[in-house]
Amino acid sequence: MKRYTYIANWKMNSDYNTSMRYIEQLVPFLKQAEQRIILCPSFLALAQTYASLAPTRALLGAQTCSAFAKGSYTGQIDAQSLKQAGCSFCLVGHSERRTYCHETIEDTVQQAKQLLQASITPILCIGETAEQRSASQTFSILEAQLTPLLNVYEDSCAELIVAYEPVWAIGTGTIPSRSQLDEALAWIKEHIKKQRNKADNTTILYGGSIGDANAASCLESPFLDGLLIGNASLDFQKFKNIVSLNC
Repeated sequence: MKRYTYIANWKMNSDYNTSMRYIEQLVPFLKQAEQRIILCPSFLALAQTYASLAPTRALLGAQTCSAFAKGSYTGQIDAQSLKQAGCSFCLVGHSERRTYCHETIEDTVQQAKQLLQASITPILCIGETAEQRSASQTFSILEAQLTPLLNVYEDSCAELIVAYEPVWAIGTGTIPSRSQLDEALAWIKEHIKKQRNKADNTTILYGGSIGDANAASCLESPFLDGLLIGNASLDFQKFKNIVSLNC
């Protein structure tokens, strides 16, 4: 049976105390889960979440990191600190960071470099807006976002994780049709193959309005290795339903 990866991105939807109570609820389930599960809480909850996950096989991820190793960058968190807090993974280039924090492609490249140097696996988020899709720019946008990030890996043996998150699907309740999803995922896989020119350790995820009502249909795609889950990951029953689909 294929082993899927499920990443829970809590964003800023849960305060510290609520997150800790939710972790207590999750731990018994996580002890039994056979799939790879990565939790991405807020910065303040990282260290305690890592400690709470000790009796499970679940892993810890961060939602972002600084493009700099250290220095006068008020409010930013360096990759080495994330490593020391227990992080094995970190999101890079999420559309909300690109939109609200004005992160550029160069920012995402520098973030990925910092993470790899700290032995943290980047989760590369890419995706087009509704306007870009309507203008038939989907693949040019994906290429512009993904290619510079792939160049960061060069001779690295680190796992390559790419999350396709069409901006028009995030938080809208709308997900791509099966043909739209397969087309985008197939393009990503082929582009990675051409860019890296070798068989590699690649994991392709989908994210954007994922819930327990539509996760199964997404996972039917032969190009998909897992899901990046937002709001539904904060609802215990929905998250459990999703993760349990392939058990």
